[in-house]
Amino acid sequence: MATQSQTARAAVAAGSEALRRGAWDEARELFEAALRAEESGEAWEGLGWAGWWLHDADVTIRARERAYRALRAAGDRAGAGRVAAWLASDFLEFRGEDAVARGWLERSHRMLDGLPDREEHGWLALNEGSYALNVKGDLDEAAGLGGRATSMGQALGVPDLEAIGLALEGITLVRRGSVEAGMRLLDEASAIAAGEELQWPISHGWALCYLISACE
Repeated sequence: MATQSQTARAAVAAGSEALRRGAWDEARELFEAALRAEESGEAWEGLGWAGWWLHDADVTIRARERAYRALRAAGDRAGAGRVAAWLASDFLEFRGEDAVARGWLERSHRMLDGLPDREEHGWLALNEGSYALNVKGDLDEAAGLGGRATSMGQALGVPDLEAIGLALEGITLVRRGSVEAGMRLLDEASAIAAGEELQWPISHGWALCYLISACE
């Protein structure tokens, strides 16, 4: 007979697969089942993603805050930093709370700074770049953070980071008036999003969102 831990791990694995398939309601049910069997940072993080795709702000933020605390308590600085970066995005997107978002970006830095370069640093750069672009209106900072994500994506073999980083760099050029140069980067980002196997469902939409914004 399966133990509670085994049941929870199986539900988390199935929930993660449901997320990859875009089965958001199924993913939510599976992560909730995992948490009923045994709480974990991974299950809370998965539930946060299911809530995000279902546009449920309360579930998303509650689950990610619980994930952050669980991962930090477990000594997983990289995981806690990753979730903190996404919480910054959540508070901007769902609640428009710039100061809270800035605070979560700082928490992410506190968790990740000092660790060897890894994928989580790239996601922090992209979320911080989005903040610089959309809240501060600082095109130079946004472009620099996009370039950091692009370089990290190339070095680490993570096309998600490369695609979104190029798109972020591209939109800053377009907004500066360098439309042709910016569109080249945006087209390259679109090619990566369309032609390579990206790890996360959000990556396609995020990269293409900048292209749509540039064409408006």
